[in-house]
Amino acid sequence: MCCDGCERRVKSSVSGLKGVKLVEVNRKQSRVTVKGQVEPKNILEGVLETGKKAEFWPYVPYNFVSYPYAARAYDKKAPSGYVKNVP
Repeated sequence: MCCDGCERRVKSSVSGLKGVKLVEVNRKQSRVTVKGQVEPKNILEGVLETGKKAEFWPYVPYNFVSYPYAARAYDKKAPSGYVKNVP
């Protein structure tokens, strides 16, 4: 997301979905956090309707993973303190 308008458009699109309690937008990480009882597929479709690229966040805090420095878990693109969520 590049500006306030993009952030506002995505937030309003997702917050209008049934079951959404809270929507947090982090423009620096281009990340939207949604809390509530809603299908993840519906959230993804809501963001895609705004014309923005969307995917599920593939990272989890490194202390949630048994072996955070395993070959497939470690990712140089991950934010500090996060690794990929692999089984």
